[in-house]
Amino acid sequence: MPYKFILIILLNAFPLFSQAGNVLYSENQDSIGQLLRLRSHLIVDLATLESEQLDALLLKQIPLAFVASGEKTAFLKQLAARIPQQNQPVVVISTSEFAVTANDLPGIVVVNEADLDKVQFPDSSKIAQLNLNCKEFLWTIIGPDYLPSVESFIQLWELTGKLPNFIQVNSRNVVEMSAVVAALNSHPKIFGVVRNGNQLLADVSWKDYPGRKTNGYFSFPVSLESRFALSPYKAGYQFSPDIILPTPENVRNIKTFNAVPLDLDFGLTDRFLFSKNVSNIQRKNDDEIISNGLGFVKDPEHGNCAFFSGKDYLDGGLRSRSALKPNFSITAWIKPTELGGNNCILGKGKDFVLKIHDGLLTFTVQGVKDYISTRTKIPLNQWSFISLVHTGSENQVSFYLNGERTDQVNLLTPYLASDYTMLIGSNLWEEFFVGYMSELNIWDRELNSEEIKHGYLSGNGVESSFLSGWVVWAVLFLGILGVGLRRWLLPRKPKEPIAVPVASPKVINTSGLSVVQEQINCFGGLKVICSDGKDISLKFSPKIKQLFVLILLHSVNGRKGISSNKLSDCLWPGVSPQNAKNIRGTNIQNLKALLAPCQGLKLVFQDKLWMLEFTGNYFVDFAFAEGELTALESLDDEKLLIKGLPDLLQALKKGTLLPTMNESWVDPYINAMSNRIIEFGLKVFRILDEEKQGTLLLEVAEVISLNDPLNEPALRKKISILTRQGKLGLAHLVFDNFAKLYFELYREKYAGDFKSLVDNEPD
Repeated sequence: MPYKFILIILLNAFPLFSQAGNVLYSENQDSIGQLLRLRSHLIVDLATLESEQLDALLLKQIPLAFVASGEKTAFLKQLAARIPQQNQPVVVISTSEFAVTANDLPGIVVVNEADLDKVQFPDSSKIAQLNLNCKEFLWTIIGPDYLPSVESFIQLWELTGKLPNFIQVNSRNVVEMSAVVAALNSHPKIFGVVRNGNQLLADVSWKDYPGRKTNGYFSFPVSLESRFALSPYKAGYQFSPDIILPTPENVRNIKTFNAVPLDLDFGLTDRFLFSKNVSNIQRKNDDEIISNGLGFVKDPEHGNCAFFSGKDYLDGGLRSRSALKPNFSITAWIKPTELGGNNCILGKGKDFVLKIHDGLLTFTVQGVKDYISTRTKIPLNQWSFISLVHTGSENQVSFYLNGERTDQVNLLTPYLASDYTMLIGSNLWEEFFVGYMSELNIWDRELNSEEIKHGYLSGNGVESSFLSGWVVWAVLFLGILGVGLRRWLLPRKPKEPIAVPVASPKVINTSGLSVVQEQINCFGGLKVICSDGKDISLKFSPKIKQLFVLILLHSVNGRKGISSNKLSDCLWPGVSPQNAKNIRGTNIQNLKALLAPCQGLKLVFQDKLWMLEFTGNYFVDFAFAEGELTALESLDDEKLLIKGLPDLLQALKKGTLLPTMNESWVDPYINAMSNRIIEFGLKVFRILDEEKQGTLLLEVAEVISLNDPLNEPALRKKISILTRQGKLGLAHLVFDNFAKLYFELYREKYAGDFKSLVDNEPD
């Protein structure tokens, strides 16, 4: 059997919907979503369709979908009953005009219109202009006099990164369009999702797929002749993994890319500040900077700043030659006092000029006329936050004013870096800037709109930070004084011991976060939640994350901490002791700064050991799981197990322990926890009654499968419970997925079969 048809056949053998009862997509996204995303459905209009056409479509056994219609609800129920179990399920799109639920249409998959991008099938020249959202499915409407070819749909698929999941066509063309749907479903594909934490990430580019942007879920057609690697890109993010090859073993499985926001200082090459003199605090090359007549003044709004009189400029020094490579970003606070002619903000040789031309922000490269942004008008005698961002992959520059993108221009020729020093306030044509400047920053990466906005809202960096720093210190001083007076006046209380709870919290909400505000979650991926609900671990660099986890694992459930030498041995092996000490010290200071927003968490060094110190009600799910397992493992009482299991399962079903960490020193913790979970789960199987506690046991089986996807006792338990509950279709699907994974890992067919697993399930 040809390889490329295996996935399609698995989708065709989809018995879940005919026997599992009511199915509403929005309530069963994990089990249904991927299957719907990977195939095209033909939307049929029952009001205009002839009975012969419907019979012909049923014989073709292609996926069918219908738009909800009040008078056709009863007929849809009858139609679902006519479709044999081995064929595709009927899908109904619930609209605002005719909203239906799964209870209205048992055995039919109900998808809400809100989950679909709805577009008119465009001309091929307009496909790239489609503006799609972070919605899971694509609904394509074909005009009455147009019948697109398979190639046209594949082009739409390639350029949008979405397979046309629902295709609506005029009834007279519906049978012909069924051939297109069948061809799309048999075409090999590569698919997956890009997430930022629990959120879908929009506007993602792909390095080997130029001109394509996707939102959250993605899918691309794959040909044997051209198998491009998947490598996502979005300004302001790093991705893990950052590339996946579409090998034959890889194509069949969902690809998950995890996006992590970059720290704003990442890639910052230059930060020029002006306070009585000029300083580049990023390069630390002040001795190289040459000031030619520049004056320094104090502005009532922005404090200390530089004044350019129209004949003054700064030379950024020899090391500034390496700045402004492709994919650069520039931000600056400026207050021009003249706007006639050309006022240069930043120049670099003959190949780069950022200036104001007759009041309009302008970018110039050698041999090309000025790129004048008519939408970016700089006001006279007012402070403005201007930004210029170069996107190499699209060969374009974006203009920003006061945190908002005002213009985007495609360059006629590629931008190339030059080996010249930077001039601030002038260029080689001596087009001098006239006015005030308080800060200028340069990155060797592309900032995104959120980062530009943050730079604007944070104000003038050095003066505002300086002033706000004094405010903060004043508030802290008054606060400390108040606390001191209160402690002096009030009787002292004994100091409470610091500990990490292992028996609380008892309630965990649907997002996987406990009712305790501050907490650390390790199952399903690291999250460090502060009191404001934000996950500060998103700001951790890979090395900071390793440092934090290593100290955390040595700080809970009676562990006393980890020494500096052991930290260095684990994180910086092979580095000399002195260099390791310097690197370790820098990373520890950075980690302390990142942990500052967490009120109940503190990194301390005591008794020559590094450890995390917690307040009395702090929650760490790893410590909680260890404690609960210790308490429950020794129990043989069914009632006590039933009482204690739900809280533990809520923590464990989020995923495995630290799944994205592959360091050797973390493996013993991961393996030990997985083994404990599996052994404990198998014990629960032996104690609890399946008929009475089927739902609870099903959760236990799922948790075991997370830690051991090929665990046969968990497979048997799931099949037995689902069969007992009358969900035979879902039980078949569980078995098929198990057998598929078994073949992928061992390259041989699983020896068991569905019937034998059901028949041999012990009572």
